[in-house]
Amino acid sequence: MATLLKPTRPFALPANAKLVEKDGKPYVRIGDGRKAAIYPLTNDRKKYLKPSEKWYAKYRNAEGVITLTPLSPNKDAAQVMLTALLKRIEDQKSGIRSDFADHRTRTLPGLLAEYEQHAIDRDISEKQAKQTHRRCEKVLAHEAVGVDRGRPSSVRTMPATPTLLYAHWKTATYWWR
Repeated sequence: MATLLKPTRPFALPANAKLVEKDGKPYVRIGDGRKAAIYPLTNDRKKYLKPSEKWYAKYRNAEGVITLTPLSPNKDAAQVMLTALLKRIEDQKSGIRSDFADHRTRTLPGLLAEYEQHAIDRDISEKQAKQTHRRCEKVLAHEAVGVDRGRPSSVRTMPATPTLLYAHWKTATYWWR
């Protein structure tokens, strides 16, 4: 069964920490930011346990290995993400594969290198494959720079994955729009 959890991590007690008792258990009061927060102490009372910012999913993947995956700081969004994750795992168990999910997370330079090798394997000359590879790199570099009314905007790094490139392309402003 998959669950949502916020794992805790031990931190050293700061110098200005105030030790308090709450319901018979030791806690520390720490002022981080505008208001003070209360965190439980470890058994040796030298550290305190602070929960993570994000919700995590603890689940058994398709191979049967228990996995801990970070999701979202929002609990409702994390629950939706967990549901989608479990659906994908059930699909993998039943033999339904999504090649696109893995493809979207791969890096663009890796995809370009794979495409160049694919072109060479298809009996296209190596010169043409490298030329196509270079042209694709130029297009991706142009997309990463962006164009605003015919002038290059501030240079940004090239999006790392096809999904990020598509999101950048959808939000970029061009002079002809």
